Order: sequence, then structure tokens, then C-alpha cells
Amino acid sequence: MYLQLYCDTQQHEWAKLLPMAQYVRNSWPSSMIKQISFNTLVSYTPLVHQPTRSSTIPSLQQHLQKIRESRSAALEAL
Repeated sequence: MYLQLYCDTQQHEWAKLLPMAQYVRNSWPSSMIKQISFNTLVSYTPLVHQPTRSSTIPSLQQHLQKIRESRSAALEAL
């Protein structure tokens, strides 16, 4: 479900989003155990910010451009 929110016409790149999806899932409280999964697994919630790693998240403008291209392709297909 998490990947569905981020994948667009570039569906072959879904594997790059797995670490983010895993972090999001493990940061939410479980309805069964009533605590955050990270706290259960490693006894703390790691910070998202990782300055030693480069980000592959597209900028807002790049994302909007992809949306425009997808819509244009859909209109052409119609």
C-alpha cells in the first residue's frame, strides 16, 4: 500500500522505495502490541535524517513534471 502512493509510470523502480516504506511501517504504533515496532525490535526509533547518504527523492518540480507527462501520455492514449 505504501509503495502504491509513490509509484507512478516508473513502476520498475519500486525497489528503491522499500527502505522508506519499511521505516514508515515500523514508525507507526501497532494496534496489536500498542507500541511502535522500532521500540519492540531495537528499543528506540531511529532518526530519519541520514546526512551520510544522498537522497534519491525527486524535487517537487520533477514530481510535477512526471505527473504532467503521465497525464499527457494518458490523453494521447485516449
